[in-house]
Parts: sequence; C-alpha cells; structure tokens
Amino acid sequence: GDINVVTSLISGGTTRIGSATDVTIALAPGTNGDIVVDAADAIVATTVDAGGLIDADGASIDIGSARGGSSLTLRARTGQLKLDTGTAGTAISLTKEGNSGELQAGSLDADDSVDIESSTHARLDTIESATGSVAIMAAGDVTGIGTDARTHIAADGDGANVAIDAGGLARLDVVSAGDSIAIDAASIDANDVSAADGTLAMTARSGQLTLGSGSSGGSATIIKQGGTGELVLTSLDAGGTATLTSATSLRAQDIVSRGGDV
Repeated sequence: GDINVVTSLISGGTTRIGSATDVTIALAPGTNGDIVVDAADAIVATTVDAGGLIDADGASIDIGSARGGSSLTLRARTGQLKLDTGTAGTAISLTKEGNSGELQAGSLDADDSVDIESSTHARLDTIESATGSVAIMAAGDVTGIGTDARTHIAADGDGANVAIDAGGLARLDVVSAGDSIAIDAASIDANDVSAADGTLAMTARSGQLTLGSGSSGGSATIIKQGGTGELVLTSLDAGGTATLTSATSLRAQDIVSRGGDV
C-alpha cells in the first residue's frame, strides 16, 4: 500500500523507500548518505535533504525542496514532474516521460551540469550551473512558469555550454554561457543571449524569431525558417562572422562583427 512519512524520516546513512503505490514524505533529511525513492505511483514530498545523492523514480513527482550533497536525479515515468527548488553538489537530471502533465521547475542550482528532458513541455524559471553545461530538450515548449513567463539560464563556467531543443516555443529571458549557446525551436523569443567565448547559434524552424540582444566570442548564426513570422533582431555583437538568414522578412537594428564578415 501507500507509504506516508507525516513528520520526518532521519538517517545517517542511505535511505531507500519503495512502494507499489504512492510515497508521501513531509521531511526526509539524510545527513551523510543517499536518499533513493522508487514508487509505482506518485511521489509527493515537502522537503528531501541528503548528504549524498537523491534519486527518485515515480509515475509522477511533486517535491517542494530537494537538496543533494552530490547529485539530484528525478524521473516521472508517465505524469507531472514538479520541483519548486532543487540544489545539487554535482549534477541535476530531471526527466519527464509520458503524454500527461509537464515538467515544472522553479529554481535549479547545480555545481556541475543540469540536464532536463520532457516528453511534453518544460516550464523552468531559473537554472544556474557553477561549472557545468545546461542541456534542455522538450517535445513542446520551453518557457518560464506562468503566462508569458521566461526561462533564465546561467552556465558561466569555463567551457560551459547551453543547448536548448524545443518542439514548440522557446521563450527565454537572459541566457549566458562560458562557451557556446545553441537554441533550436519551432519559434524563439529571447531577451538576452550571451556566449562569452564560443559560438552563438539560433534556429527557429517554422515561426517567429525575436532576439533583443545577442553576443558571442566566436561566430553568430541566426536563422529563421518557415513561412510564418519573421526575424526581428535589436542588437548583435559577434567576435567572429555574423550570419543572419530569414525565409521571410528580416528586421535588424545594430549588427557588429569584431572578427569577421556580416
């Protein structure tokens, strides 16, 4: 049957919880070891805090706060994956499978990489990686949480990259990377995208591509495909060649190439 921890579950070593149905946890602090939860149905938790790793696998997941001293890994096999706050001493990995629900994450902070994959939409407020790269793949949209909300991404470590692949809209606020940025989506609406040392590549496969400000240490390639929408660019500062291509109209204001052609 169900497993319910209504107050707290405290362990100095590894904690393993398995259930044929639901798992509900109010507070699970593991001071030194890992916390591993495997449920056939839903996993619901207010706070999960581990000195080691956190690994949760359920049909759906709803967690308020999760902090892993090493890695944080969450997998929702069929339904919603919701995480308000996630912190990891190494990497964060969130995977939402199935056609029901979507992936929602409020704040993610990892010392190393952040990997997010959703079979539907990925609604993400803030993602920060201190030293690693950020990779997001969604069959639907990649946006912030809420109407017209945008995703903020910072992966500013040396050699760190940001890669976004969305089947629908990528609606972004500020996206920064220590090296390169690649964004591929049906349509793109981004305020500020900055690839410090590497290349900037943005492709809108079918709809509108709007970019407020873009910069790159290397070349910048902005491509708008398809017959719907247009390419609208306010400013672009590229360390190498700047290439802009649109299948429809191209509206651009300031374009600078510091090391190549336009």
